[in-house]
Amino acid sequence: MKKEVITIVILAVIIRLILTIVVNDSLLMNPDEERNYKIALNNQNGLGYTIFNFTKQEYTPSAFHASFPVLTYEALIKFGIKKEYGCCS
Repeated sequence: MKKEVITIVILAVIIRLILTIVVNDSLLMNPDEERNYKIALNNQNGLGYTIFNFTKQEYTPSAFHASFPVLTYEALIKFGIKKEYGCCS
């Protein structure tokens, strides 16, 4: 029984790695997370919790963001942890 469970776990990990490499090889943030990151970056740059509005060509306050991810991204920015990773970025 134990050997079968280990085999299933190993197969699941291998399948997950293959799917990650083939389907989503870039591992970019989704649009919502990218927006939250920009809001956090704007706040760190002294613009408040704003997002650039391309129609009005100005920064407008954002009430439509998830607070926890924005605060998490602010902490990452404050401590100098970049969102890009890897050897060649």
